[in-house]
Amino acid sequence: MRRRLTALCLAVVAGATGPAVHSEDADPPTPIARIRVDVQMVSIPIAEAGRLIPAFENRETANDAWTRLQAMITNGEASLIGWPMLWLRGGQRCVFESIGEDRYPTAFNPPQAPGESSFGPRKIRPTRIPFSPTAIETRNTGCTLEADASVEKDGKVITLDIVAQYVRRIVTREWRIKADAIGSIGVLQQPDFLTSKVTTSLSVRHDKPILIGTFVVAEPQPHVELFILHTKATRLPAVAFPSLFFK
Repeated sequence: MRRRLTALCLAVVAGATGPAVHSEDADPPTPIARIRVDVQMVSIPIAEAGRLIPAFENRETANDAWTRLQAMITNGEASLIGWPMLWLRGGQRCVFESIGEDRYPTAFNPPQAPGESSFGPRKIRPTRIPFSPTAIETRNTGCTLEADASVEKDGKVITLDIVAQYVRRIVTREWRIKADAIGSIGVLQQPDFLTSKVTTSLSVRHDKPILIGTFVVAEPQPHVELFILHTKATRLPAVAFPSLFFK
């Protein structure tokens, strides 16, 4: 009776799992993985960019370029302006945001000349008079990263859809209107924003840095900004499910 029960259990298990596959040509199971995606956003001198960019583009020297860039950041030769980092599961979309709000006026009342009275304007020296704002707009600044990733069956290649962006105010410009009859000068200040953005789909090697964006920025001082993508997939242990036949 015990032998029959054992044979019945084995038959049920075999029917539920299907036949065993021993072919060497069979694809290995897709690994269950946690994926880390980060983009290092770095400002470097123009002269150094001429050496680092070609090094990143060569697979054999990319790791050395990454090591050199980290040393530059540590020594103050390069500036780390953003480093969004997120973790996700395969096939999952994830968003990272580090946002600041920059408010600035967009509509104004004309400046009121000083010295006006019921007796008419008085002659005075030229005077700077700011415009009076009537509307304010908010611009989000900072870095964002959106990623959708999956791991290939060998566990060494990661396929990504990503959007990496960095927005900041670069300068505030001053605009003036012509002096009027009494010498008043209207002064208007407006910010200039710069956006560096990469939207791409690509496959990358596990734990290998890759250059995905190069931006030449003229203000406030000429420099080059690099976006360096780095991904890692960590294999997670299989989850043990309760079984009627195995403990």
